[in-house]
Amino acid sequence: MTRHTGEADVHHLGTWAGLGTRHGVQHYADSAEQQRIANTTYRRFSYFLTADERVGDLVHANVDSDETFLFLDPQRKVRTDPYTPDRHALSIGFGTDWCGLVSAWLTEWERKGPKWEKAKARVLSTMEGIAAQPNGFVQGSGLYDLDTGTFAVADEPVVSVSHLSAVFGLNELCAELIHLVDMPRFKDAYLDYCRYFNATKAEQSARYGSDFKSLLLFQGHSRLDAYAAVQTATRPSPSAPGPSSTAPTAAPSPPSGRPGS
Repeated sequence: MTRHTGEADVHHLGTWAGLGTRHGVQHYADSAEQQRIANTTYRRFSYFLTADERVGDLVHANVDSDETFLFLDPQRKVRTDPYTPDRHALSIGFGTDWCGLVSAWLTEWERKGPKWEKAKARVLSTMEGIAAQPNGFVQGSGLYDLDTGTFAVADEPVVSVSHLSAVFGLNELCAELIHLVDMPRFKDAYLDYCRYFNATKAEQSARYGSDFKSLLLFQGHSRLDAYAAVQTATRPSPSAPGPSSTAPTAAPSPPSGRPGS
């Protein structure tokens, strides 16, 4: 299935290369050409388990797929504000859009592929950009500069949350990034998103000045609740008395060659 979705559901040539079709019964049958279908998150584990070089080719091909946002706005059918794609100010969402892009960059960095240094820089710069937004992930999207690989920091806080943002691999990917990259502001921004998606509207409003409106997939987002709880739980110190004399062990270091090494 990994090979099928990578070969038959994704464009490999032309201006739409790196985008895929999700809704059509027939392949390429509709206009939902988006990064979330080509998302490298779906292929990275298969690649690392099998070393299938064709899957590796598909993963590498997505490294420059941020260029597609110049030609096709994924929000064009629902966008109400005036918008013309600009190389130095491309609207990219922090959910399904960024997740697809950063998964390709992270994997290229891990593999030390031909463009790994560019990919590493984009992983770090976009993490920093999301963390710097007034509302972090809750800001919803940012204006991305293709040449510098950075997000402009918005002047005003915005509350823009979709039930789809974290269901195409974002939670799994952010968990990896937080483990690999020491960036406390990014971790805090993501944990806030995890805490408040399933919070009450009153709690959302108290934190962000507005609630998240009507959402779906609350059960699926319970994974985010669980992740935030584990990450923020108060743990006893090794010297604290307890039922076991065995002190908790530290998390293992990333394997040699991984970005965190």
